Amino acid sequence: YMNSESRLKYPVMFSGKDRMVELEGEAYFQVVHHEDAPFIVKTSQMAIKVLGTEFNVSAYAEDSIIRTTLVRGSVKISSEVSGESVVLHPGEQSALNRGDHSMLVSEADVSYAMAWKEGRLRFKEKPLKEVMKIISRWYDVDVFYMNQQVKDYHFSAWFKRSSSINEVINILEKTKKISLDLKGRILTVKDISRN
Repeated sequence: YMNSESRLKYPVMFSGKDRMVELEGEAYFQVVHHEDAPFIVKTSQMAIKVLGTEFNVSAYAEDSIIRTTLVRGSVKISSEVSGESVVLHPGEQSALNRGDHSMLVSEADVSYAMAWKEGRLRFKEKPLKEVMKIISRWYDVDVFYMNQQVKDYHFSAWFKRSSSINEVINILEKTKKISLDLKGRILTVKDISRN
């Protein structure tokens, strides 16, 4: 399954001993284990070797963190730069920092990583800049901030993918922290919490 603004590069037919694909963006994979032909997902700085599993990878070019969330099975994550590797277990998420190439593994609520696949947008205490990045992708709008400090305000919410952008705007404005103005494809965000 592919999320918006994502690209998957793969050969017409796999040859050799690996089944390798290249991802930019976000995708959910269900892979059958094949010992003689491992499945590998490559991103700009990381390779994920699949050991028969279901997992989500978020590797948008503009994001500073590449996240892999394991639903079931196991995967081996390897940094292309540092050489560091880890094996994830179900319910874990790796976060590879593109800047310093560090990798962190933590417990994860898989339902948040999988919400897009199920037709929902779901956020839990996410900075507005991350929320707006996703809304920008889903609704094909450009976001402009009147006040830079709003980017760090945290929001929790969920929306159906079928919700119109106006419905999303109305819900976010109910927080009384921000106002949103949509003109064409430009969504302007303004801080109103300090008034």
